[in-house]
Parts: sequence; C-alpha cells; structure tokens
Amino acid sequence: MALAWNGIFNSTDGAGWTGLRKGQAIPKALKSVHQPAGAKDSKVGLGIVRVVANILTGKVQFGVNGTGFCVSYLTSKGVASRASREGGVNVEWQADSPTGFLYLVLAEAWWLNSPNRWELKSRWQAFVDRLRVATLTFSGTFDARDLQLGSNDTACNEALMALVDSVYRSIELGGWQEVSTAVFTSPTAVQVQMLEPSLLNARAPLGVVPTFGSKPSSSLTARVTRLIRRGERALLVGPSGTFKTETAKRAAINAGRKIVSMSGRPGLEDRDFFQGFVTTEHGFQAVDGPLARAWRLAQSQPVCLIVNELLRFEPMYLSALVGALDTYSAEELSSMGVCTFLPGRYYLLEMPSGERIPCLTNNLSVICTTNIGDDFQQLGQTIDAALLRRLGVILEVREADETITRSLYSEQGAPPAVVEVLIQLELMTRRECKPNGLLERTANPGVILTLLAEARDLVSDGCAWSEALLEAAQVTVVPYCVPRGSNGLLEDVPSRALERDLQVVFKGV
Repeated sequence: MALAWNGIFNSTDGAGWTGLRKGQAIPKALKSVHQPAGAKDSKVGLGIVRVVANILTGKVQFGVNGTGFCVSYLTSKGVASRASREGGVNVEWQADSPTGFLYLVLAEAWWLNSPNRWELKSRWQAFVDRLRVATLTFSGTFDARDLQLGSNDTACNEALMALVDSVYRSIELGGWQEVSTAVFTSPTAVQVQMLEPSLLNARAPLGVVPTFGSKPSSSLTARVTRLIRRGERALLVGPSGTFKTETAKRAAINAGRKIVSMSGRPGLEDRDFFQGFVTTEHGFQAVDGPLARAWRLAQSQPVCLIVNELLRFEPMYLSALVGALDTYSAEELSSMGVCTFLPGRYYLLEMPSGERIPCLTNNLSVICTTNIGDDFQQLGQTIDAALLRRLGVILEVREADETITRSLYSEQGAPPAVVEVLIQLELMTRRECKPNGLLERTANPGVILTLLAEARDLVSDGCAWSEALLEAAQVTVVPYCVPRGSNGLLEDVPSRALERDLQVVFKGV
C-alpha cells in the first residue's frame, strides 16, 4: 500500500495541538503491541495529530454509503470527500489522499469489529476519555481552548502518542487495497446516512453499521479487553499457569489503561493494601498502597486494578474490597460530605486513616484472578457471595489464551516449528490427565516456558532442538505432571508412558 508517509511526518501543523512536536520519540511503554521485533523506534507524525485534532473539533463528517464509509473534511481548497468500501478480502479506499485515508482508518477501527483494529479503537477511546476529563467537556465536540488544555496535560499527550503509534501499526497490519478514485462515485445526500453518534462518543454507536467486517474476537484476551474498556469488574478463575494475570495485563494495555497490580499472600499488612508510612527528615510521610494508588489515579484517568491470588488475601482485606466496590451517585456522596465535580456513578475507598477517596466507576476496571481447588494452598477455597456479586463477570480459564502462549514462546526464542510442538505438548498432557489418564497435572504454559528456557540453553551448547526438548522435559514437564507414590518418588508407569509420548511429540521438530 503506497501511503505518503513523508507528508505525514514532515508536517509541522498539529491543528492546534501543541503538546507534541514533529519527530518526537514515542516512549517504549506507549508503543503498539503490534510493533514487529526489530522495528525502528516510532516517532510522532504531526500529520496524524492534525487528523485527530480535526475530528475533535468537528471539522470532519463520517457517513455510511451502502457497504462502505465516506468522509468529508475541510482542506485549503475547500471540502473534500473520500470513501472506502468492501472489496474482496480487503477494504478498498481512494488512494489519492493520505489525509482522507487516515480519517477512514480511524472510522473503520471505531465502527467495525475487526480483531486487528481493537487496539486502535481502545486507544482512541482512552484518549478521548482522558481529554474529556482534562477539559471538563463531556459531550459534543471540542474547541481550540480544549485542545490547548489537552496539550498541557501529560496524560493526554501520552494517550495521544499511544494512539499515533497504534495508527502506524494498524496500517502496517494491512487489510486495505488501493483502487482508482474513478471507481468511486460521489455519494449524494440521499445515499449517505450520517453516523451518529460520532467518534467522539465514549461508546461505540448502536446505529448504522456497514455489513462488512469480522466478528469480535472470542479469545479470552479480547473478551477481557472489552470488559476493561467498558470499566467493568471481572473474576478469572483457573489453575496455575494459565496466564490469568498475563491475560489481564495485556488486555489492560490493549484497552489503553494504566495498570495497578497487587497480589494476595500471608502476612499482608495495611501498607501493602491501603497505605503505609515512612520516616523522612520531615517526619512520617504517607505512601499509598496499590488500592489507594488505583483510586487516586482513577480520579483523573482510566485505570485497571489487577488483584492477583484473590483467595490468598485475609478476610479483613476482602471485606474492605467488598465495601470499596459499592457504587454511589454524586448526590449520595455529596450528602455524605464527599466532594465530587462530575455527575455519574462513583466508587468510594474508605482508608483506615479516615480519608475517603472517590473515583468514577467507568474510570476504574477491576480484574481479579484466583485458583480454586485442593491443589492450591490458600486462605480459603470459596469466595464470599457479596464479593462475587460485585465482581459481576466470572470467566473460567481452563487453559491459557493460545494467542498469548504463541506470542510468549516466540518472544522466548522458540522457532515456529518448536512453537507448534509446545502447543501440542500442552494438549497431549491435558488429554492424558486423570481421571481418564495417568498424569496428575497438565503441562501448563508456565511449565512449558521453563522447559523452553532449559532447552534453549542446551541448543546453544550444540544440541538439536528435538534432543534438547526431550532432555529438558526430564527436569521440568515430567516431575510436574507425573504423580508421586507414597515413597515420594515419581510413579514408574506414568513416567514411562509420558516419556514415550514426549518422544513422539518432539520428533516433529
């Protein structure tokens, strides 16, 4: 796809957004998850910033025309119109206008449910949500003053850089095909049905949607991403090593949210949950724990609180979490003597010190993870019904999201053929587990990552991958999966059966 990137990167016009400069480096933490390995560092192109600013200030109109989108926008020569439409396996677009194409990229990411565009859609929403908080503009378009206020807000500039990088990577993923402008006829006012609400709304529109595009991804990561983007609460339940926490973290990043994480464990203290105090030269100073930190951050920006190992928390802390997840209206908080500035529903965190911290519910997503079962030592095996009700969505995680496991195996140096074998290894051990098989446990992705690290070291010493995997499995997969007898030793029959299966599986490398 030929796109005039030079004009986008060489532009010095941000259309009133002054917080970013031409060629400014985009920090690593803000880069797209789709950035290929070894890619050059991303930089800000003010051409994209200008496109975003024009959408914010209402200088662009979007519509649907049959099976495609159309966009009208102001240029130095007057009003221009561009369009895209369904065309074979790709979306066809008019190739003579980089600016029009960028408008269409953002529109299609917002209105179509394409798996490759979810990050772009969530980052657009995160940016607009943050700008509304910074400017106290909660409906309609923005004006020049709002752009300046946003330009002076660090979080707004970070959210915009994240959006810009996602635009780059979304385009690199493909799915568009150039066609001649001549094949498009200019839509008439009758043919075009304007899409309302516009891209500035905090939620995807429920009105007209074109008929083309993929269904939303059904993967666990995609589902959790959608929950986080809506500001929901959820519980992920499943055995160890199924990457529940990793899934929550990646989903929060996809949704463009700041992450605050905490984990349950015996001996947890208030400073590890609410707040602690440290001694300084000026006396005692309060230091927020993760719960207070999440609530304070959510007063000004979208946040995802990830609560790991829920059943390892002592009951007193779980009770505090139940209370913190109660919701109140602004009027109710006002009658309680808690000051708020915006309408909406709020959470209220009551600190042991007596301080009360409110935050908007749609600014704080809470994702909890836990194991349940006799194979896990924790403070309880059941979740209080009051907490369960407040968590709302309960997701059973029987195995790790394959999109994450494949990505992690590749990141850890596994060639494509080895990645496929490792996927088959997990499936094989799952099939051979009790009660229908001889194995005690499945080789979950956490165990397989340890296997991969051990095998990679053997390969660097000169072993072939098949030999390295088989040898590494003896000290990773076998002792984890095979049951032990009353003498504490691995049972012989399951051990021999697993080793035979491993030889068959690893022969495929």
